Amino acid sequence: MKTHVFTLLCGLEAEVTKMTGKHQEMLTVNGNKFFEKKLLDLCKDVLVRVGDKTTFTDADIKQLYVADRKLILFETRQFALNHDPVFKFDYEYTDNNGRKKKHPMEVTMPDTEELKTPFKAQVKSWDEMEKTVAVELEDLGETVYFEMLDGYGEARGAAVPKNKWSANTAIRMRNLHKMKKTEADTVAVAVEPNTLSLLDIEKVRATIHEHEGRIDTEIMFEHPETGEDVTIEALGTLGFYFPSRAI
Repeated sequence: MKTHVFTLLCGLEAEVTKMTGKHQEMLTVNGNKFFEKKLLDLCKDVLVRVGDKTTFTDADIKQLYVADRKLILFETRQFALNHDPVFKFDYEYTDNNGRKKKHPMEVTMPDTEELKTPFKAQVKSWDEMEKTVAVELEDLGETVYFEMLDGYGEARGAAVPKNKWSANTAIRMRNLHKMKKTEADTVAVAVEPNTLSLLDIEKVRATIHEHEGRIDTEIMFEHPETGEDVTIEALGTLGFYFPSRAI
């Protein structure tokens, strides 16, 4: 079977196989339950290699930067469909009368290169993927550290109820901490974003933005009835992997 080779946002070369009916089955077993976990399994199954690494466990997939894992899923889907830029899907919503409705949508996806922002630090091997970044904070007068977002940080965010999410959740997901010396060792101590000055917390946000790579796979469109702006994450939409919209 043909494979597709491309460069991840961290600089490593990745190779994937084509999606098959097997992968559509993986995504739909037991309905939409645990869809994020199914996407992790899909990523693991299609990967041939990342750099010189050719075998992958669940832990390995979680160690990937989230942005790189998203790129793998995006490239895999596009490769399987011969890089067709058109994404057709049914937008499902509930109207003012409580009735469930579907509205057919068609979106032209930009070229992958237009969606990508690479990581500031490029790596040459799997073992070089350094997650921790230091930030000097003026008001705090100390150095703090965050971990660039991977699957483990993503899991920290998933543990937060959606009605509790805030601008600071993204920072907590990245395990903001400082190092403290004790008599026996040097240990990591969590830094709570709410305790930082505005100057310092904005420095943290800016540094995250500076260092982390991104791929923009969000789609914006007008709600078919209200006209309000709607944003969906294409990779988290089942229809992204079922372009026929058929059974």
